[in-house]
Amino acid sequence: MAGGKKKKRVLTKGQSSRGSVPFALRPPSGKGKGEIVTPPPDPDNPKRWALFGNRKVRPERGINLKVLGSTFIPHTVEAMGWGGFVRTPNVAALDLVREFYYAMVPHRFTQGIPVIVRGKEVLITVNRINAWFETSQELTHYVDGVPNHEFFEPFNANLAADLRMDEDPLWNDYRSPLLLSQLELDAAFWMMFFDYSLAPKTHRSEVSFDTARQLFCARHTMQMDIGQIIVQSIHKGAKTKGPLPFPCLITHFCEEAGIEWNTEGGNLITPTSDIGKKTYNELARRRG
Repeated sequence: MAGGKKKKRVLTKGQSSRGSVPFALRPPSGKGKGEIVTPPPDPDNPKRWALFGNRKVRPERGINLKVLGSTFIPHTVEAMGWGGFVRTPNVAALDLVREFYYAMVPHRFTQGIPVIVRGKEVLITVNRINAWFETSQELTHYVDGVPNHEFFEPFNANLAADLRMDEDPLWNDYRSPLLLSQLELDAAFWMMFFDYSLAPKTHRSEVSFDTARQLFCARHTMQMDIGQIIVQSIHKGAKTKGPLPFPCLITHFCEEAGIEWNTEGGNLITPTSDIGKKTYNELARRRG
């Protein structure tokens, strides 16, 4: 540069001298009076914010038990103690959810370490999720949220036969073991619900081995660790490029931490309508 002088950088409105992330969206530095001193992850990393700043979210859904009274659904919900789990989710704050995922360090999150959002500690753990949904909290011996069972080994013929309409013990292949269209009616219904509110997937028509185990538990009223599965799903959501899962649950725990948020513009996310008789009837129609 001529004269050896460095050209002064001109900042646009709302831009920080330490990076291109707007002040309002950067996690706190932790150096101010009264702020939490736990250091946030890379507050000056605009590339990380680019991963979450414009991401869509995938709101949870509830189940409308009133219109499903003549089906197997209310019986399963009562037997599993899932009344709180299937209730209509709360609304969510889009910017708050994006900031939560931006600030989260995945491996620390699964260890039960709080996420720092707007200077507050947001704690989302297995036990706190189970307490919110009033689901079982005494399942520490479970692996990936499901109990040990002789059918739960990959490519177990009994598991495939239990879930498939034709009772065929064969799996399709390792990448896509089963398809939604091959499932029994009750398994297909629970998969529709789980895909929003338990373990969202990128390929919604495919049944993974993990999902197959969860569906088996639902069909046979075997308890699952709902909190553990959701924590794993949030962890996965932070590492993939799809819509961010569990915005309603995350907003709830941010509110519990004392974080305020606005409902202006497109920031308010309303959950999709509860799954009800229309979905049930459509699944039944496809199965003759």
